[in-house]
Amino acid sequence: MSQKTSSKLLYVLVPGGIALPIIASGALAIHYVGFPSAPNLVVMYALLPLGLLLAAEGQRRIAGTWEGVPEVLHIRLAWAALVYLGWVLKYAVLGRPIHLYPAGIMALISGVCLASRLLMRFMAHA
Repeated sequence: MSQKTSSKLLYVLVPGGIALPIIASGALAIHYVGFPSAPNLVVMYALLPLGLLLAAEGQRRIAGTWEGVPEVLHIRLAWAALVYLGWVLKYAVLGRPIHLYPAGIMALISGVCLASRLLMRFMAHA
């Protein structure tokens, strides 16, 4: 069992764990739907796992244990899914085509992730 920490590293871990998944999901939606002929964004593919890693480590350091880390990761994925779906919806309303691969597949995965978080939030904790 580890100790709680008051490390200054938390000032990087917590905001990074919140911001990076949201930035990555928004950038991927813009890349997939808004500018489909843009060059490959390899860095954006790395931001989501990096953000989730920072969120997990930040939660572990704050709580002093691994308890609660899966829920924090589920919350971060739900927020990223919400941002992705919001951008895709924006482009769909503007009349841009949403192709099945990769934008449509990612939208389906995002919808499932968001629905699972809502079910956990409102049904499992009732």
